[in-house]
Amino acid sequence: ITGQQYVGGVAGVNKDGGRIENTNNDVELFVKDSTKTAQFFGGVAGMNDEKSTIGNATNTADVNADGAIYVGGIVGLNNGKLENMAGNTGNVTGKNYVGGVAGMNTEILDGVNASNKGKVCATDGGAGGIFADNEADIINSTFTNAAIVAGTGSNGATGGIFGTNSGNISYSSLKNEVNGQVIGM
Repeated sequence: ITGQQYVGGVAGVNKDGGRIENTNNDVELFVKDSTKTAQFFGGVAGMNDEKSTIGNATNTADVNADGAIYVGGIVGLNNGKLENMAGNTGNVTGKNYVGGVAGMNTEILDGVNASNKGKVCATDGGAGGIFADNEADIINSTFTNAAIVAGTGSNGATGGIFGTNSGNISYSSLKNEVNGQVIGM
């Protein structure tokens, strides 16, 4: 699938209370023109909007979005609910805000089990094994990264689980496993 904005293996945007459940994407994503603005690329959805849900979803394909911002193995930008996530095994490449599960999360998460086993690379910014940027509270959740996370440039931070975090995390398990290497350049 090739596009410029709001590109997803299942939906470009999941909105208006939409639910995407028990779904796997195995189709690769590509940026149409990396010289123009490209954003919101996700293995399952480019964006998960408020009041919408992605549940028990997986991505097994590569997300090749070099030049794009807000890029994730499951969703580029999550403003909605994530439930019972299985996770991502495809490699995820983008410019900035690149995450194994989501490029950015802005929604409170409770009881989410998410994992990443695909290489995550930000070519000019920040990356995270689970979220490149988390801006919401996380409760009773388990996040596991078992892959290389690489961020470059001065536009963002890079971490095994989160590139940056401004939410409160409690009663949760965050694991960067032995294969999970973090590289910042």
